[in-house]
Amino acid sequence: MATYSLKKFCPVTTLSGSNTTLYTASSPATSSVIKQMLVANYSASSATVSVYLVPSGGSASNSNVILPSVAVAANSTITLDITQVMNQN
Repeated sequence: MATYSLKKFCPVTTLSGSNTTLYTASSPATSSVIKQMLVANYSASSATVSVYLVPSGGSASNSNVILPSVAVAANSTITLDITQVMNQN
């Protein structure tokens, strides 16, 4: 029988202009499922965010982007509803 537990993957993180690792699937789970992400833009200018699921040892590229250049208006929050499985590396 499978066991599931809900977990907040990462704390609130301020992103910069470079790629940042926010979560890595690891023991004891054999895989993790990402269901939703919240992205807040608290600046006075619009911004974009891209989300990648990168295999261990890889780097962010067009081959592993799942949400490319999603627009986030100034002083707003968006909810990204996705279902992606990350296998433990």
